Amino acid sequence: MEPVTEELIIELESYGYPLIRAQKKSMDRLILDIIKSREPRLLYSLPVILRNISAEQLDLKNLEKISEQEGIDKKIIQELLYLCLLTYDLYNIRPIWRRKLKDHLKEVIGSKELSELREKFFSSSDVEIKNRDFYIRINAGSFKDNFFNYLLMDEKRKRKKLSERIGLSLELKTQSQLSKLFSEKQKEIIMKKLMGEKLTKTEREYFSRTIKPKLEAILNPEIQRIGALLI
Repeated sequence: MEPVTEELIIELESYGYPLIRAQKKSMDRLILDIIKSREPRLLYSLPVILRNISAEQLDLKNLEKISEQEGIDKKIIQELLYLCLLTYDLYNIRPIWRRKLKDHLKEVIGSKELSELREKFFSSSDVEIKNRDFYIRINAGSFKDNFFNYLLMDEKRKRKKLSERIGLSLELKTQSQLSKLFSEKQKEIIMKKLMGEKLTKTEREYFSRTIKPKLEAILNPEIQRIGALLI
């Protein structure tokens, strides 16, 4: 029997006959498979993946649990997560993930192993993460550089998207005007919403409770008339 290909599924869907596709892997399963690959180029993706998911999408305790079920000591997971945390601290990334990682690693964060890992991270040395049956060797400098290059590409993508929406010539002026009316956190949420990025539950509630009423007041014709009389 010939396997059903992705191309055939797409072709059938175009004629109104959708097939149930295999579900995507769970996030902990995806990360575990990356770790099991022992491939540095894949391992460099870990801080990128974590940055792009919500804290609710990955259960770190469950990740350790399934790794041990498959013969990988949880210390392997902890050391890789610590590398991600060091990377986030270095580039001041996503407080929510930094808090989650610090909380998860709080019992081991002062251990000798992680202290040595920290030294190698900041000296951009080769890092060996291993136990009796499992061995990973990656370069801390490449780990950091890969994430930095991702940040540069992500910033370039965001700027391009913003420019497409409001026009390149208006971008700086818009940023300046928003800064006069909104706090940095409020402006960050406005820009995320403007660019179609997904807000967290807390951000959605904050937008509805605080930012939206302010925007509605700004758009109020009577307020605009008063402003025109005063300036």
